[in-house]
Amino acid sequence: MTLRIGFISDAVFPWHVGGLEKTESIVAKELVKNKDYKVEFVCCQWPGMQKKFGYNNIMYNTIMKINNKQFYKNQKRSTLNSIRYTLNMFKIFKYKYDVIIVNFFPILHIPIIRLYSKITKTKMILDVAEIWDKNYWIEYLGKFFGEISYRYMRMSLKMADAYIINSSLTAQRAIDEGVDFKKIDIFSPIIDAELMNNILKSIKKRNKKIIYATRFIKEKRVDKFIYLIDAFHKKYKKEKLNALLIGTGPEEDNINELISELNLMKIIKVRKPYYDIKDVYREIASSYITYIPSEREGLSALAIESIALNTPVLLPPETPIPKEVKDMCIVEFEENMPELLRKILKSKNPSIFIKNKENLNMFIISRINKFYSKLFKRLLAKE
Repeated sequence: MTLRIGFISDAVFPWHVGGLEKTESIVAKELVKNKDYKVEFVCCQWPGMQKKFGYNNIMYNTIMKINNKQFYKNQKRSTLNSIRYTLNMFKIFKYKYDVIIVNFFPILHIPIIRLYSKITKTKMILDVAEIWDKNYWIEYLGKFFGEISYRYMRMSLKMADAYIINSSLTAQRAIDEGVDFKKIDIFSPIIDAELMNNILKSIKKRNKKIIYATRFIKEKRVDKFIYLIDAFHKKYKKEKLNALLIGTGPEEDNINELISELNLMKIIKVRKPYYDIKDVYREIASSYITYIPSEREGLSALAIESIALNTPVLLPPETPIPKEVKDMCIVEFEENMPELLRKILKSKNPSIFIKNKENLNMFIISRINKFYSKLFKRLLAKE
């Protein structure tokens, strides 16, 4: 018997680049290898996508058109677009699935999907990458709308039959918000060990380069990355260090303007996201270090990927990356980073700065089919 699996997400990789989108893409590609699974996405139609099409043996059903300008408003995820997406979510009733795996954000759509799952007797799994507390909602939307949004989030968070959560930190937040811990599985398949080994074999040498691949939004604090490069070159004028920023988003103009103001155009290269993830991996594997100054991370796929490619990861202490990932990274205060960078650049093998690499075993994609098969069997047995 064929099991019909639907992924419900507004943004999909590679048409939109984000950590959860990449993970969903990896999971879908692995699941479709099972001849007993039929895998589809219900999603937005991003530039370059057809309205309905097959790709990598996965069917994509789009419910509305979207682009980056509509997706973001004033450097934040657009509330208007989230409302549009939620209203279009009623189109999900055209499709029939046995199990749906739902991207928790943008949250507004969750009650409609719960209604769908109840009427069609479809098992609903929430894929949760991060959970905002009340203070963050208020900071993001102001006191009135922040309070309302936080309460709506708490209500919506409790609507699923099961939860796949990417880290112990996010899982604890879900429990604190009232989710039954018995419904939670912590799993984040990111690393294709065979692919990573092949990428490493293809790299002949590393360049004296620091890298950051991310969405260009305020929460990712790309300006911190730029200021670090500036501080390093002011302190060590004769030392060679180039930098690469990979990404796009509402902060792109501000980022380019800051690079120009600091006269770093010859040192920091900014490029659009690669269509093929292998090209991103090659850039990481040929770099000396990855710096992630983000103020909001549920897990940080970039950190895990970098470590798998033997590229050490530098973090400021306040970065909210879970312990299982942070324990593999270098954590340092910003004022000490230029000196630390110099030390890493002088080493012949930067991978010596990676700690607890055995933690990568938590993120290997070879576990996907076994994990999901067990989860689906458990859910469907409750019927």
